[in-house]
Amino acid sequence: MQIGYVYLTVRFRSFPHPGYTALEFWAATSGMSRLFARSASVGKLFTDLTAASGGVCCLFDTGDGGPEEVCWLKGEATRELVGGPLFPDREALVATWPQPGASTPSRAPSTP
Repeated sequence: MQIGYVYLTVRFRSFPHPGYTALEFWAATSGMSRLFARSASVGKLFTDLTAASGGVCCLFDTGDGGPEEVCWLKGEATRELVGGPLFPDREALVATWPQPGASTPSRAPSTP
């Protein structure tokens, strides 16, 4: 799928949990980011990538100051907001992650 320019930063020690690696993808423009937020196929592309790589969590952030959306967590597609009742903050989200090195379930992703 062609989606335009996307920048990638790899952090081998992620900010939320230094035991995890983070792949941070950024849309080239704010308008593109908002378009991605509305696109189910773009969301599926990133959840598929997270699942295929054995990722624990996939967050979507439009970069406009709104809450991040958790779209993949420990083998399951989901749609929860950081700042919502399930994850009041990032620390609550990170607390659900298994310890690095522990196996995580890998299931076929569904549309977030």
